[in-house]
Amino acid sequence: MEELIQHLFQEYKVSIQAGFGESFETLMDVSQSFEQAKQALEYAVFVNSKGMLWNHEARIENTTYYYPLDAEQRLASTIRAGEEEEAGKIIDGIFEQNIARRELSVEMKHQLVGEIKGTFLKLLDQKVFQESNMLETVKRRVIDIGPAEPLDSVQAEIKSITTTLCGYIANKKKDSHAKLVQRMYQYTEEMYANPDLTLYRVAEYVERPEKYISQLFKEVTGVNYSDHLIKVRMEKAAELLKESSHTVDDIAAQVGYNSSHSFRRAFKRLIGVTPSVYRQTLDE
Repeated sequence: MEELIQHLFQEYKVSIQAGFGESFETLMDVSQSFEQAKQALEYAVFVNSKGMLWNHEARIENTTYYYPLDAEQRLASTIRAGEEEEAGKIIDGIFEQNIARRELSVEMKHQLVGEIKGTFLKLLDQKVFQESNMLETVKRRVIDIGPAEPLDSVQAEIKSITTTLCGYIANKKKDSHAKLVQRMYQYTEEMYANPDLTLYRVAEYVERPEKYISQLFKEVTGVNYSDHLIKVRMEKAAELLKESSHTVDDIAAQVGYNSSHSFRRAFKRLIGVTPSVYRQTLDE
């Protein structure tokens, strides 16, 4: 870029002004990097600086605080999703802009703190937090943040509150996930004998996308749903082999297999012996 800028000026007498934001690691950082680039370019135009200017090279000295709408929206959405790490990055970026990059007047500092407090109070008014026992305690913590406090102290308290809110969401998700997996367990216990039982059928029953419940089941239980279904069927088959006189073919049908060959193969793979041998060992 520097070589291009020099070439354009030498050959065509064209001056270039370019602003750059900091590098980003995740998609969540792209918007912040873009905002930094715009600010750097604005500063370059203001001081008539030619060539490339990085955001960290431009100390913006004005009375306007940095808290764009998209940053507020990203912060709120990440907290609602329980993504503490991403929310922390956004908070750090907001305060870094206002502490290291700007010279805020007392009035602007007070307005910034008020805006941030407003964001969290609006968050706490949403249904997901209204159901929490900690609502009033957290709301009081937000209200008690004083506009005269140093911004680094405000930053620390806001991040602490964010940790509390994201922790609540994470626990709520765990409870919700556990209940959903329990419904999948119960439905499997009821329907294992149906040869048409598949993950797709389970997804229909719990009213969730098939891919979602597949990933969730593996995450919570540590096994794939298909492996769990086979395990349930083989355990039921082992009970029938032990407690009934039904033939292996009949038992295969009773635990959801249209093919006795597929049943025998699955039984041996999981139990270690064929159904007939398993029954013989019980008789001995």
